[in-house]
Amino acid sequence: MAPMPKLQLQALAEIDAAYEADRTPRHGYRLPPSKLGEACERRLWYSFRWVSPPPSFDGRLLRLFQTGDIHEERFVEDLRRIGCEVVDRDLDDPEKQIGVSFAYGHAYGYLDAEILNLPDAPKTWHVGEFKSHNAKSFRHLVDNGVEASKPEHYAQTLIYMHLRHRERGVYLAVNKDTDERYGERIEYDFDKAVRLERKAERIVMAQNPPARISSKPDAFGCRFCDHADKCHGDAFAEVNCRTCLHVTPGDSGRWICERHNSERNREEQEAGCADHLFIPSLVPGDQVDADGEIGRVSYAMPDGRTFHNVRQSSGGNYYD
Repeated sequence: MAPMPKLQLQALAEIDAAYEADRTPRHGYRLPPSKLGEACERRLWYSFRWVSPPPSFDGRLLRLFQTGDIHEERFVEDLRRIGCEVVDRDLDDPEKQIGVSFAYGHAYGYLDAEILNLPDAPKTWHVGEFKSHNAKSFRHLVDNGVEASKPEHYAQTLIYMHLRHRERGVYLAVNKDTDERYGERIEYDFDKAVRLERKAERIVMAQNPPARISSKPDAFGCRFCDHADKCHGDAFAEVNCRTCLHVTPGDSGRWICERHNSERNREEQEAGCADHLFIPSLVPGDQVDADGEIGRVSYAMPDGRTFHNVRQSSGGNYYD
């Protein structure tokens, strides 16, 4: 009998496809605390303003994200096993995790847990943050600590401590390859926390993209950025309310359209409208003219042409 060919099982391919089918790519609605440790504010602003298409993930990565959730649940179970009081749900709405809102309601995040009776400090409530790492990342964490090796995780924990009025945090990590664990208590730092909070407010309210982290497209922080083609290249931003010059963020997480004098919900923001005009700094050219009555902004482009950004109701975009 001929040996069976060594092929990928169709079942595995279909499982990945099922994960992908269940996950529709969508922009994050609010600025997440987990990103505040990111050095490049322009990158955060581009993501918050939906300048590039939302990221899409293949089945393998989606399963990897799920593995992180499984490790988080296991940390909760293990802490309870040793007698810790672990609160991992909102007491007013047990279906949800504990949430925090800041930056005028445009930044929001969910805590993994709050913990009491931790053996290292039994009487102190700790904000708990649980993460999984590959072997290389885990070793760097062990050698250098959370703040130096994972500034985004440190910032996330610190802002949760700040907003929940907790003096201590605990960061628990697992090596996915070996199941080795690492733990570190984090002390609240008011000055650092306030700087992070102000950073979020600055990004949320900025009408134009902040400065680049580097002027060189091949810089380490730029090469793999989702927005590199807009930041360093000549690609146009996506068309939606957040890239439109008529729309600005308001208080309580609202987005206000000055053109239509109305608040725009998520679905409306994603769809945009026929009156969309780009925020001028998102067009890869130099503004040379504008006509507010008909809704036209003109730009001199690097190739020598003039791009006219025009409301669809007035004829739509064109070059000359």
